[in-house]
Amino acid sequence: MADRQNLANKAEEDAERRLIAEASLSALQIELREAIDRIAKMEKKERRRLEKKNRLRKKRKEQMRNELSRSLVVDETSVKVDNEPRDLESNEKPVMTSKEKLDQLLDPSVKKSRRSAFPSDQRGSVNTEMRQRRLKNRLLTNRGSVAVSSVYSQARTEFSFHPSINQTSMWKPKYDDHHNHKKMWKRMHQENEKIIRKKRLMSEQKLREELAACTFTPELVTKASKQAKNEPLDVKHLSLRLYQYADKFKHNRELMKEKYDFERGEEIRFTPILESSKTNKMLQTVRERKNVYDGLYEDYQKREENKQKLK
Repeated sequence: MADRQNLANKAEEDAERRLIAEASLSALQIELREAIDRIAKMEKKERRRLEKKNRLRKKRKEQMRNELSRSLVVDETSVKVDNEPRDLESNEKPVMTSKEKLDQLLDPSVKKSRRSAFPSDQRGSVNTEMRQRRLKNRLLTNRGSVAVSSVYSQARTEFSFHPSINQTSMWKPKYDDHHNHKKMWKRMHQENEKIIRKKRLMSEQKLREELAACTFTPELVTKASKQAKNEPLDVKHLSLRLYQYADKFKHNRELMKEKYDFERGEEIRFTPILESSKTNKMLQTVRERKNVYDGLYEDYQKREENKQKLK
């Protein structure tokens, strides 16, 4: 039974995972289809734009050709020819018809020679290769933006949190008393008083809660309070009781001293003789004087012996 239940649970989990995977796959397919449709629309729009531009260019060329044909004279123009031999290498003809002039104006070699005279191309010239390259770059950028938007949409479906950012909002001051110092001073003092009052109320509330939570109230009993309870207060015999306390304290101190002396006597057997400081000083001065006199006498005897030897 347990194995069947586990297998059933696993089958349900697999089915749920499959459903989730299919849903995510369908969502991605929808997004991909939308992106492809968007790219197709953009390509179609770009193609239409190019076709329109080509049509305008052709129309402009036709207009220029018509204007040139109107401006040129149809009749032939006579040219005076000198009797001198004409240079055969020169391409100029003595008589040029309007058709020849028009062909010369529209000749691409003549156009190239004219363009080389200028630092930049004329307005009518169009470089198709550069335009195709630019178009490809634009399509690549559009595809990259579409891929980024698809990734962003996938992340938006996966993550449910979408924060709202108000970019147009501006900071507004809470108070308008920045220029009035007296008003600002009063406001700040009032706020400080409110804060102090709030802190005091919070501390009182905390103390009340702690006291309410603490049910045990201990009774501290000292030795003096016990004796005061046992012995009734008698003013007449108060002095006698105080003397008794003093005698008891003195007796305890003597016992402690005897005990200390006994313990020290067992440990240290040497008993030094202690003399007062005044007597010690007097004995030391007497000894010093005796030593001085003895030294003087010895010096005198030595001098006398030396005198006798010298004689």
